[in-house]
Amino acid sequence: MPEDTPAVADPTPPAASSVTVPAGRSRRAVTWFLGIALVLLAADLAIKSWSFRTVAGEPVVLTPLVAEDHLAFWSQYPHPPTVVV
Repeated sequence: MPEDTPAVADPTPPAASSVTVPAGRSRRAVTWFLGIALVLLAADLAIKSWSFRTVAGEPVVLTPLVAEDHLAFWSQYPHPPTVVV
């Protein structure tokens, strides 16, 4: 090859079909899936924990009144109306 001619890389990429391990049996894929699932579960539980501590001023006590008369139950916990646009 003459020195003034640039070298050209091989234009054919490696065959993707050469991978014979399905994703469900790949340790790398399963590890990524479980890692992401655990991180998302931890974040979800942390957000719920924060919400239950800070959103309501006091805990809502569920009593048999809920099953008997749900309107009477909610009248015990008044709140300003929510406007949805």
